[in-house]
Order: sequence, then C-alpha cells, then structure tokens
Amino acid sequence: RWTYAELDARANKLANFLLREYGDLSDLAVPLCMEKCAELYIAVIGVLKAGGAWCPVDAAAPPMRKRDLFGRAGGPVILVRDTAGLAANKDALPEGLDVLALDDERLEAQSSEKPSVGTTEEDLAYLIWTSGTTGAPKVGCSPPEAELYILTHLLSGCADSTQSRSAESCSPAGRYPSRFRARIVLEFLGVHVRSSINS
Repeated sequence: RWTYAELDARANKLANFLLREYGDLSDLAVPLCMEKCAELYIAVIGVLKAGGAWCPVDAAAPPMRKRDLFGRAGGPVILVRDTAGLAANKDALPEGLDVLALDDERLEAQSSEKPSVGTTEEDLAYLIWTSGTTGAPKVGCSPPEAELYILTHLLSGCADSTQSRSAESCSPAGRYPSRFRARIVLEFLGVHVRSSINS
C-alpha cells in the first residue's frame, strides 16, 4: 500500500531517472508493457512528469507483435513492472531500445522532488494502439488538454454532445468519439466509472 505522497515520490524518482538518462521526452511515446498493477500508476505518472507520453502494450501479446509496437512507439525505453518483466520481453526488444524495470535499484537513488520540464499543453499525452484485427495496429493519440477536458466532464456527468464535439475538435484523435477515448484511458488504469457516463 502506498499513500498519495509515496506514489508521487516514486513517480518523481522515475521521471528524474528518465530525464537524466534520455533527456527531454516531449512528444515521445514510452511503451509500458505490464499488466494492470500498482506499478502501472507509477509508470504513467512518471512518464508524464518526464514530459513523455505513455503507450500501453499488452504484456501477453506475442513477441513479434510487441517488438513491432515497441519500435513504432518511438520512445527510447520500455518500462516493465519488475525483473520478471525483463526476462519475459527479452525476445521482443528491438535493437537500440532500452528496457527498465520499475524495481530497478537505480530508481531509489533518484531525487523524489518534482522534475522541471518544458512540456506544453500541445505535447502528446498518450498513444494507444488498436487491436489490429483487420491489419497492422493503428494508433490513437491525444494532447493532454483535450483528454483532461473530456475526463473532467465525463467524471462529473456533464458531458453533452456539444462539449464532446468541442473536445474532439482540438484533438488529433478526434476520429474517435470522446466517450470511447476516455473509456480506454479509464479502463486501462483500472478506474471504474458509473455507467451513466456511457449513455
């Protein structure tokens, strides 16, 4: 169990490590290859604090598919839950990409202070792949201000059609309905929202 302060400190340590090792991650998608777990929150928040975008990749996918998505994401490093994740993905790593386990001892040595990054509201916040059942997986992505707008109104039960259209119009992922995109984010993070927002 972690308090919010402990979660924030762990995310800051990850962000500071990423910035030290890889520099500015603005508009770079960092693949997160792990099941739904507490460490997933550290990964998502840490990547965002480092200025990057988070990109979930199914840990149970075949190595060839993971290798393709890891490479196409564009980030310099792949995040896995623990050392077992390192072993599980060794055959799926494209040449030139690093992989970092969230139980890596180097993270503990990092500062728990919030890093300073030059991210703007126009920078990429996340990148999510489609299932790929009709061909190569396609990507949906969005800047943070559009997703914050959508999630805020959906969670408050105030998302009407006008607000949804407004949010979609400022997002490169506008081809996906706002409720669909928000549902993806919420379900991936394991957040359960009342069914009325889906009506």
